Amino acid sequence: MNAPAAIANAAWFASCLPEYLGYRRASRRPEAAQQNLLSQYLRRNAATRFGREHSFEKIRDYDDWVGAVPVRRYEDYGDWIARIASGEQNVLTVDNVRLFEPSSGSSGAEKWIPYTDSLQRELRRAVAAWICGLFLGDPALGGGRAYWSLTPPAPRPERPASAVPIGFDDDTAYLGGIAQRLLGRALVSLPDLAGIEDDDDFWRMTARTLLDCPDLRLISAWHPSFVLLLREKVREQTGTDTLPWPGLRLISCWGDAQAASVLPDLQAAFPGITIQPKGLLATEGAITIPFGGNRPLAIRSHFFEFEDETGTVSPSWVLQDGAEYAVILTTGGGLYRYALRDRVRVTGFYRTTPCLEFLGKADNVSDLRGEKISEDFVGACLASVLDNAGVRPLFAMLAPDGDKPRYCLFIESRDPLPAELSDHLDRSLRSGYHYNLCRELGQLQPVRVLRTEGNAYRTYTRALVSDGMRLGDIKPTPLNRRRDWPQLFAANR
Repeated sequence: MNAPAAIANAAWFASCLPEYLGYRRASRRPEAAQQNLLSQYLRRNAATRFGREHSFEKIRDYDDWVGAVPVRRYEDYGDWIARIASGEQNVLTVDNVRLFEPSSGSSGAEKWIPYTDSLQRELRRAVAAWICGLFLGDPALGGGRAYWSLTPPAPRPERPASAVPIGFDDDTAYLGGIAQRLLGRALVSLPDLAGIEDDDDFWRMTARTLLDCPDLRLISAWHPSFVLLLREKVREQTGTDTLPWPGLRLISCWGDAQAASVLPDLQAAFPGITIQPKGLLATEGAITIPFGGNRPLAIRSHFFEFEDETGTVSPSWVLQDGAEYAVILTTGGGLYRYALRDRVRVTGFYRTTPCLEFLGKADNVSDLRGEKISEDFVGACLASVLDNAGVRPLFAMLAPDGDKPRYCLFIESRDPLPAELSDHLDRSLRSGYHYNLCRELGQLQPVRVLRTEGNAYRTYTRALVSDGMRLGDIKPTPLNRRRDWPQLFAANR
């Protein structure tokens, strides 16, 4: 046992317990918890520029809220974000904006997400409920240190001037407060990553540091491929398949959408270790948390609404089991009725609080010739075709095949790929009306399949990091709109 880490973990657990109990109580009455949050936002921010323009002081119930504040995307917040960046106060919130956290998807432009003390408190609530549940379920987790995937800062692109700082110094700073201080004492301490530009150096240094941590209990990372690549680097340094952490208890990582196909390989690489899928997290806020054996909505963190396929927007307390929605988020950071564009499916309920599965990004749509294929549609096609073919991919992504009028499936798998895989995938994609029409008219050629060599996840992350994304923010996707992937993957063949 690592005594300093155990003491820090015990103190963190004690600080998290009230929120854990509060979440359990709230999960029986999610409508009351959500209405209370909405009332707080309206009352607290009524005198801001945004609050005055939308008559917050006159809003009495949810129907008033819907009538007064339209659903907006990030681009619609441009004027308010610019005012904050110029140094103006009381624009979206009475809280000062401490910094903008840059965020961008794998194919989208950079967004500046305002972070306030209120937003950080909301994030701490979600993490506290999760962490307390972990320690209650397995007290041995508290006996040693944890590795949270700290990643090198992304290259800084040219940005407009801002009076507000841009970007946290490290990944733990998202939490702030006492949670950040206690977590810092219970984490594996990595050397300064700021000067690292070569990802080989990052992986070697991280593996070497973890080898000096025999008391490691928990690994928290994003994509399971990140953990597999880390395991590979540790194996290279030890020369053995034996895990160097006899007390390792749990790995927390994404488990929905494309990440689900990698979980069996992760479990095989870490036999006997519990693999816990993460909740749905975004730079803008926490959507779900692992809790009670499921991933219910973070009802004590933010106010949530959901848009169904007909365009109808509903509050969280009326969601239907099995239905699919796009998430709309209101937070203490000042994003009101913000269209997050994450698509989710209701998978049941924890008590009476809905549990959600991430399906994909609703705004990730590729349209070479009018086919309009979306991320969740492509993900469903890939899952069905690969499952029927008996192929478990470590990486699978559909993208434009350079400048050719067709798509290419870039895939890494230890399983043999059947010769008819491209035909089966093309047939599945043709279940989409617009894609089929483009194929019928000859506007699109059949799908090509390219089996990648080397580590496809690493090629993918290198390309996005070079574009300015932070390694820890990258989510592999079943659909990407970039056209240069054939050249990028060919370079590693």
